[in-house]
Amino acid sequence: MTLAKKKTTPAFRARLRQLRDAVGISQVRTAKIVGVHIATYMRWERLGETEPTFSQLCVLADTFGVTLNDFVTEAPPAETPEPEPVTKVPKKKATPKKAKGKK
Repeated sequence: MTLAKKKTTPAFRARLRQLRDAVGISQVRTAKIVGVHIATYMRWERLGETEPTFSQLCVLADTFGVTLNDFVTEAPPAETPEPEPVTKVPKKKATPKKAKGKK
């Protein structure tokens, strides 16, 4: 009895390539980091014939600096927004209040 291999979806393959391109590393380098043969990696990203294991996905996420959820979302990887610069509001000089009453 043989088990059917799970295939990756076109969206997953595109996302995998987008994430890899975003960090600027090659398929060969990515395959080495994950610990698989380049042909295996190409099956994930280009051919969709097989899919990575959970542990391999974890290595990919760490390599690309994303969460596992970023592999299944179509939006770009979540980026931490830059904090708004803090600007000081000039303080108003306190003006003495005029006394009420008779002079």
